[in-house]
Amino acid sequence: MLKQRIITAVILAAILLSALFTMPFDWFAWASLAVFGYGAYEWSKFAEISKLKYQLLYAVGSVVAGIALYAGFLDFSLWTFTGQLTENNYLIMVLACVWWTISSILVLIYPRGNRVWQHQPVVKAVFGYLTLVPAWLALLTIREYHYLLDKDSGAWLALFVFSIVWSADIGAYFAGKKFGSHKLMPNVSPGKTIEGFLGGMFRCCGPNINCTLE
Repeated sequence: MLKQRIITAVILAAILLSALFTMPFDWFAWASLAVFGYGAYEWSKFAEISKLKYQLLYAVGSVVAGIALYAGFLDFSLWTFTGQLTENNYLIMVLACVWWTISSILVLIYPRGNRVWQHQPVVKAVFGYLTLVPAWLALLTIREYHYLLDKDSGAWLALFVFSIVWSADIGAYFAGKKFGSHKLMPNVSPGKTIEGFLGGMFRCCGPNINCTLE
């Protein structure tokens, strides 16, 4: 099982690095949108959409929503020439952070408050769009950081963000496997432990990982 995970991780990491550092930004934008579209397809199952044609329709809808926001609302502009977020992109990122905060609270208080979305396919479907589409735009925003000055600047910044996630995930996995005995949030994810959480935090922000970007 671990060997399979490592092989899969190495292959996916190679594909990601190739996309980050070799693709022109426009190509990266549409390729990453396709990946998020597949994520929407997987989300459709969580949203209790059972028929394949509706699952595919939901995935296509997420892609259309992404294009509509990026091309229509943002007019393909994420940054100003002075290195600031455009006004419309700033608004989307703020609203996205508000939503991600709300969704985090819903996870933390689970199962309290689950009547809002449990057995509510439409609500779950909306949650998916609110999560995935802004996440795609956030990735594009990071990738395009200082793009005109250095085409790889945003790629390194994106890799930094991914590295934080990977480090935390690796630390949590091995610490949980070796020391895990106290459940973290059994109602949300029965396999997660407090020890794994602490291991992930240490691996992310410990002496070997600098959590500040100089």
